[in-house]
Order: sequence, then structure tokens, then C-alpha cells
Amino acid sequence: MRSAMRHRRIKPTRKRQSSPSIPIWAWAMPLGIGLLVGAFFFGRYIEGERWRVDLPPEFAEVWEGIDLLAAHPYDPDKPEDVPGVSDEEIVGISEEDVDLLLSDWVIDVAAVAAEPRYLFELGRVALIHDQIKLAYVLLETANARGSVPASMYLASYFEEDHPEQARQLLESAIAMGFKPASDYWETLFGTGKISTDPAQSTPFAPDSIGEAYR
Repeated sequence: MRSAMRHRRIKPTRKRQSSPSIPIWAWAMPLGIGLLVGAFFFGRYIEGERWRVDLPPEFAEVWEGIDLLAAHPYDPDKPEDVPGVSDEEIVGISEEDVDLLLSDWVIDVAAVAAEPRYLFELGRVALIHDQIKLAYVLLETANARGSVPASMYLASYFEEDHPEQARQLLESAIAMGFKPASDYWETLFGTGKISTDPAQSTPFAPDSIGEAYR
């Protein structure tokens, strides 16, 4: 038996070849890029949906009331079915309605709206009814958020002491399609050249002087 084992032909075993290992970077890099791309599109989705949260129905009623009492007839951001009111009509708003429109809770409801026009409309009411500091804050905020007519109403703060800033504000309103700004321009500066390139006349925020009205 030992002899048989001694003379048995032993076949050499072949070593199994292991498959080459994939370096970590080869799979980690695509995974990382995929995560970054996914995070980017998820962020864009959240940004687009942030104003679609369920708000109390009373908020919509407040927004409609602000439009009814203070929307500007030539505001390009205004819905077509909202007629708007003139500055003269706002002068005739009762003191009770002015106090209601400029109350803290109405301003807070206007501030959470996606459209900046509600803040502009409240700022317009405040300006016409001589609540100068509040008007400036509301108009400046609306302007910074992209309200087209807010630029023209802000210009009234700078027409005497800072005409260049008033000029930039009016150019912004004209370039963005607010018709009354052209008439205001002629009142202040005559029929001089106006920059009508929106890229050069973006909404202007007069930060350097704003602190005086806060």
C-alpha cells in the first residue's frame, strides 16, 4: 500500500488565477460624481417646490386684498385680471384700511409670497401716506426680490441728493418694462439718453444709503 502510494503519479495542481482587483478610484469616482449630480438636481427640485407648500387659505385672501387696494395698473408682474389703482386712488384709501394694510401681520403674509409685488404694493401705500421709513424698507426689499416698479418709487428717495442713484433706479424700471418710469425720467432728467439694456439695468439696491431709512 505504501508502495502504491509512493509510485502513484501525482498530478501537479494548477494555481487558480485571481481576477485583477479594481482600484478604489475606479468605482469611487463615478459614485461621487453621481451623488453630486443627484444632490444638485434635488436642490433644484426643492428650490422649485419651496413655494408650493400648503399655506393657509387666508393667505391667498390677504394677497387678493392687497392687489385689490394697491396693485399698480402698469405693473408687468400683475395678473391681467387685476385692474390696479392709481396713486390718486391710494390717496383716498381710508385711514382704517391703511392701518390694516401696513399692520405687521399683513406685511408678514406679503413677505412669504413668491411674488414680490405684494411688498411693493404695501410700500407704495406707505410712501403715498407718508410712512417714509416703512415705505423704504418695503420698496427696497421688493426691489431686491425683482419687483419692476419698486425701482421707480425708490428713485424718489434719491432724486435730490443722489441723482445718479435715482437715474440708475429709473433706468432699471424702464428697461424692465414699467411705462410710468419713462415719464418720471423726463420730469427729472429731460429727454436724455436712457440705457434700455436689461443686462445693464438690473434691479438696483441702494445699500449705501438704505441705513438712513431703517
